[in-house]
Amino acid sequence: MENIADLYRNEYIIGIKHTSTNLNQITRLKQLDTRFLVLNGYDDLFLGGLAMGCDGAIGATFNFMAEKYLSIAQSFRKGKNREALTIQAEVCEIVESLIKTEVLQGIRYILGRQGIECGLCRKPLRELDPVDFRILDQVYEKYLQ
Repeated sequence: MENIADLYRNEYIIGIKHTSTNLNQITRLKQLDTRFLVLNGYDDLFLGGLAMGCDGAIGATFNFMAEKYLSIAQSFRKGKNREALTIQAEVCEIVESLIKTEVLQGIRYILGRQGIECGLCRKPLRELDPVDFRILDQVYEKYLQ
Protein backbone atom coordinates (compact mmCIF):
# COMPACT_ATOMS: atom_id res chain seq x y z
CA MET A 1 0.00 0.00 0.00
CA GLU A 2 2.90 2.33 0.71
CA ASN A 3 4.25 1.96 -2.84
CA ILE A 4 0.81 2.51 -4.29
CA ALA A 5 0.37 5.66 -2.23
CA ASP A 6 3.53 6.93 -3.94
CA LEU A 7 1.93 6.21 -7.33
CA TYR A 8 -1.11 8.25 -6.33
CA ARG A 9 1.12 11.30 -5.99
CA ASN A 10 2.34 11.01 -9.59
CA GLU A 11 0.16 13.30 -11.74
CA TYR A 12 0.58 11.02 -14.78
CA ILE A 13 -0.90 7.97 -13.09
CA ILE A 14 -4.67 7.96 -12.76
CA GLY A 15 -5.38 4.35 -11.88
CA ILE A 16 -4.21 0.83 -11.27
CA LYS A 17 -5.14 -2.65 -12.46
CA HIS A 18 -5.67 -4.77 -9.35
CA THR A 19 -4.89 -8.39 -10.25
CA SER A 20 -5.08 -10.09 -6.90
CA THR A 21 -7.49 -12.33 -5.06
CA ASN A 22 -7.25 -9.98 -2.06
CA LEU A 23 -10.41 -7.99 -2.73
CA ASN A 24 -10.03 -6.10 0.56
CA GLN A 25 -7.17 -4.20 -1.07
CA ILE A 26 -9.62 -2.69 -3.57
CA THR A 27 -11.53 -0.96 -0.79
CA ARG A 28 -8.29 0.20 0.79
CA LEU A 29 -7.05 1.56 -2.54
CA LYS A 30 -10.28 3.50 -3.06
CA GLN A 31 -9.97 4.93 0.46
CA LEU A 32 -6.56 6.41 -0.36
CA ASP A 33 -8.08 8.65 -3.03
CA THR A 34 -11.52 8.15 -4.61
CA ARG A 35 -10.38 9.95 -7.79
CA PHE A 36 -7.83 7.19 -8.48
CA LEU A 37 -9.31 4.47 -10.71
CA VAL A 38 -9.08 0.88 -9.54
CA LEU A 39 -9.69 -1.73 -12.24
CA ASN A 40 -10.19 -5.38 -11.38
CA GLY A 41 -7.85 -7.82 -13.11
CA TYR A 42 -9.33 -11.28 -12.54
CA ASP A 43 -12.27 -12.10 -14.79
CA ASP A 44 -13.68 -14.65 -12.36
CA LEU A 45 -13.68 -12.01 -9.58
CA PHE A 46 -15.42 -9.30 -11.61
CA LEU A 47 -18.57 -9.12 -9.48
CA GLY A 48 -16.56 -9.29 -6.25
CA GLY A 49 -14.40 -6.44 -7.51
CA LEU A 50 -17.48 -4.32 -8.21
CA ALA A 51 -18.83 -5.07 -4.76
CA MET A 52 -15.55 -3.91 -3.20
CA GLY A 53 -15.55 -0.64 -5.14
CA CYS A 54 -13.77 -1.23 -8.46
CA ASP A 55 -14.43 1.33 -11.15
CA GLY A 56 -14.24 -1.27 -13.90
CA ALA A 57 -12.07 -4.13 -15.07
CA ILE A 58 -9.58 -5.34 -17.65
CA GLY A 59 -9.87 -8.98 -18.61
CA ALA A 60 -8.77 -11.36 -21.33
CA THR A 61 -12.18 -13.00 -21.70
CA PHE A 62 -13.80 -9.60 -22.30
CA ASN A 63 -12.63 -10.14 -25.90
CA PHE A 64 -15.29 -12.77 -26.53
CA MET A 65 -17.98 -12.23 -23.90
CA ALA A 66 -18.13 -8.52 -23.13
CA GLU A 67 -21.93 -8.68 -23.02
CA LYS A 68 -21.77 -10.98 -19.98
CA TYR A 69 -19.64 -8.47 -18.09
CA LEU A 70 -21.89 -5.59 -19.09
CA SER A 71 -24.89 -7.60 -17.85
CA ILE A 72 -23.16 -8.33 -14.55
CA ALA A 73 -22.35 -4.64 -14.05
CA GLN A 74 -25.85 -3.48 -15.01
CA SER A 75 -27.50 -6.05 -12.75
CA PHE A 76 -25.20 -5.14 -9.86
CA ARG A 77 -25.88 -1.41 -10.24
CA LYS A 78 -29.63 -2.05 -10.29
CA GLY A 79 -29.38 -4.11 -7.10
CA LYS A 80 -30.22 -7.35 -8.92
CA ASN A 81 -27.50 -9.25 -7.12
CA ARG A 82 -28.90 -12.75 -7.69
CA GLU A 83 -29.01 -12.07 -11.45
CA ALA A 84 -25.46 -10.70 -11.39
CA LEU A 85 -24.25 -13.73 -9.43
CA THR A 86 -25.89 -16.14 -11.90
CA ILE A 87 -24.05 -14.54 -14.83
CA GLN A 88 -20.80 -14.41 -12.84
CA ALA A 89 -21.15 -18.15 -12.19
CA GLU A 90 -21.33 -18.70 -15.97
CA VAL A 91 -18.19 -16.60 -16.41
CA CYS A 92 -16.44 -18.68 -13.75
CA GLU A 93 -17.33 -21.93 -15.51
CA ILE A 94 -15.99 -20.56 -18.80
CA VAL A 95 -12.78 -19.37 -17.11
CA GLU A 96 -12.33 -22.77 -15.43
CA SER A 97 -12.63 -24.45 -18.84
CA LEU A 98 -9.99 -22.10 -20.22
CA ILE A 99 -7.65 -22.89 -17.34
CA LYS A 100 -8.08 -26.62 -18.00
CA THR A 101 -7.23 -26.22 -21.68
CA GLU A 102 -4.62 -23.43 -21.66
CA VAL A 103 -6.04 -19.92 -21.34
CA LEU A 104 -4.50 -18.08 -24.29
CA GLN A 105 -4.98 -20.92 -26.74
CA GLY A 106 -8.55 -21.40 -25.52
CA ILE A 107 -9.38 -17.73 -25.97
CA ARG A 108 -8.01 -17.83 -29.51
CA TYR A 109 -10.08 -20.92 -30.25
CA ILE A 110 -13.31 -19.36 -28.95
CA LEU A 111 -12.63 -16.16 -30.89
CA GLY A 112 -12.17 -18.34 -33.97
CA ARG A 113 -15.57 -19.92 -33.36
CA GLN A 114 -16.97 -16.38 -33.30
CA GLY A 115 -15.39 -15.64 -36.69
CA ILE A 116 -12.27 -13.84 -35.47
CA GLU A 117 -9.29 -15.93 -36.54
CA CYS A 118 -6.25 -15.34 -34.32
CA GLY A 119 -4.00 -18.19 -35.36
CA LEU A 120 -1.94 -20.34 -33.04
CA CYS A 121 0.05 -19.23 -30.01
CA ARG A 122 3.81 -19.29 -30.37
CA LYS A 123 5.97 -21.90 -28.70
CA PRO A 124 6.59 -22.90 -25.97
CA LEU A 125 2.80 -22.79 -25.53
CA ARG A 126 1.33 -26.09 -26.58
CA GLU A 127 -1.34 -26.58 -29.20
CA LEU A 128 -4.82 -27.63 -28.14
CA ASP A 129 -5.69 -31.31 -28.46
CA PRO A 130 -9.04 -33.06 -29.14
CA VAL A 131 -9.90 -33.19 -25.42
CA ASP A 132 -9.33 -29.44 -25.15
CA PHE A 133 -11.53 -28.79 -28.18
CA ARG A 134 -14.31 -30.89 -26.66
CA ILE A 135 -14.17 -28.97 -23.35
CA LEU A 136 -14.17 -25.60 -25.11
CA ASP A 137 -16.92 -26.59 -27.53
CA GLN A 138 -19.13 -27.70 -24.63
CA VAL A 139 -18.73 -24.41 -22.74
CA TYR A 140 -19.14 -22.43 -25.95
CA GLU A 141 -22.38 -24.14 -26.86
CA LYS A 142 -23.71 -23.88 -23.31
CA TYR A 143 -22.95 -20.19 -22.66
CA LEU A 144 -21.68 -18.33 -25.71
CA GLN A 145 -23.94 -19.07 -28.69
